[in-house]
Amino acid sequence: MKTKLLLFAIAGLLFTSCDQDDGFGPGKERIIEAANLPVEIQNYVSTHFSEYSIVKAIEEKEPNGLEYEVYLSGGYGLEFNTYLHVTEIKGASRLPDSVISESILNYTNLHYPDLYIRKWEWEHTYQQVELNNGIELEFTTTGEFIRVDSD
Repeated sequence: MKTKLLLFAIAGLLFTSCDQDDGFGPGKERIIEAANLPVEIQNYVSTHFSEYSIVKAIEEKEPNGLEYEVYLSGGYGLEFNTYLHVTEIKGASRLPDSVISESILNYTNLHYPDLYIRKWEWEHTYQQVELNNGIELEFTTTGEFIRVDSD
């Protein structure tokens, strides 16, 4: 009888431990293989950064879903929200023109012809770019110039 009770207790512990949280809860992140990134992210990288490879991919669990950070050879970093839309792109050098809207490119080329964009960010109500000399420019979500960010 004691043996049966001991077996039931051990089985209960094993099943209980299987149901416990794997540690990947809200606010937690884990490294994943590039091949395990959503296809939308893989397509974005291959379209705009075809000459670079993914060196690290991080999946982060947020209360509203999963978000991703992708790091590429060449010093580029990209962030994607739960809807798999890119929200930030940083580069050690010039960002590809294909990741910047035409209106923002036109504005920066006209007003800052000797500089280039090395960071782009999508906020809820505006876009922001940082030029290679540190100047930050804000634009509407449709790409119309708002101001030079002095913060």
